[in-house]
Amino acid sequence: MEITTNLYDLNKNLISQFSPLPINEVKEQIQQIANHCTQGYYLFICPDNRQYVVFNYLTEEPNNFYKELCEVIFNRGTVLAIDEKPDDLWEIWIRDAYDKDKIYLYQLITYEAIEC
Repeated sequence: MEITTNLYDLNKNLISQFSPLPINEVKEQIQQIANHCTQGYYLFICPDNRQYVVFNYLTEEPNNFYKELCEVIFNRGTVLAIDEKPDDLWEIWIRDAYDKDKIYLYQLITYEAIEC
């Protein structure tokens, strides 16, 4: 019997066993992200469930970006992990608010990081 899998599925399986991060820790990490982000467009994407949110941070105050990012993240479910990657990329693993058996990887990236 041949078992095939990929790194994404392995990570998803591992993350699914995590306990949710405490709300105050999630908020601290989101604040760090908002403080790090400079002006521009940011995308919050999840290809698995085809959710895409565009943040226009050209005119927003850092505190507004923080509030909007919190709203978007917490409306999707319970945060299991937030991981910063190189090149202004953050991976946010969320247990779905409506189907607790589903875990999704959302990525927050700068618009410039998208390769066409």
